[in-house]
Amino acid sequence: MGSLDNQWIQYKYNCRYSIFESDRYYWLYEDVTVNAIYSSTFNENVFLSAEPAIVYTYFNDLDTISKVWKP
Repeated sequence: MGSLDNQWIQYKYNCRYSIFESDRYYWLYEDVTVNAIYSSTFNENVFLSAEPAIVYTYFNDLDTISKVWKP
């Protein structure tokens, strides 16, 4: 994806999955953001104090994905 050496990258994606609860199936939608860095020193504010070197974004149009549930 890219170099993590003293710089951070961000990966954003969305997903949809089903769960079975109370005798019913439900669709759950999520937007996920993952931040990653490799550094020899700890800095708890690294993701707040600097912009990411690389941002990967992968969003599906979840409404166009087949809505037919297949067990």
